Amino acid sequence: MGYYRNPATENAPDDLDDRDYAYFMKAGLDETYGNPEYIADPDSEGAWTDWRVLRGVAWPLEFAVIIHQSSWFTGWEDHAAKTIYRVKSRDILPNYGTTQDLSSGDNLYYRFDFTGSWVDVGLSSSSVNYMWYPRTVAGYSLTLFHESNSKYVDNSEPTNFHFGVFYGGGIPGGDNSWHHSARFLVR
Repeated sequence: MGYYRNPATENAPDDLDDRDYAYFMKAGLDETYGNPEYIADPDSEGAWTDWRVLRGVAWPLEFAVIIHQSSWFTGWEDHAAKTIYRVKSRDILPNYGTTQDLSSGDNLYYRFDFTGSWVDVGLSSSSVNYMWYPRTVAGYSLTLFHESNSKYVDNSEPTNFHFGVFYGGGIPGGDNSWHHSARFLVR
């Protein structure tokens, strides 16, 4: 469904001025983002997302985010640096420009492998129109998404801070740092 490189400026339209993540974080739309030659190539040189695969799928679904997988391989289930989310509705997916309720009800669950039990995200989880921050019940960050430039939020001039994907300490091996590549999969 997607491959994100941080920074992904070589793949964003010129007028985005390096605001790359805001461009790719639009899971609520049936659209593709990225250069056409990269779409659906899991080992592409540039970032891309193809949210059209979500048309007509049954919800809830499993949405996996794999961190730092250097090249695509079918045994990704054994790759340790990942979070698997159970998403109740499409509106809860990382979607720039929207706010989602991640913590109440049974909206969003996580686990780190396919044998573990689903765990509800913590009450400290949040999402506003520029970030998607799911956390563990103990408050440790999971895979976070943040737009890379504040201009899209309040019309301020671009700062070119490349945040993008965060490797949270709530994930085995996570070091609470930004600037990571990620693959987005629907299972």
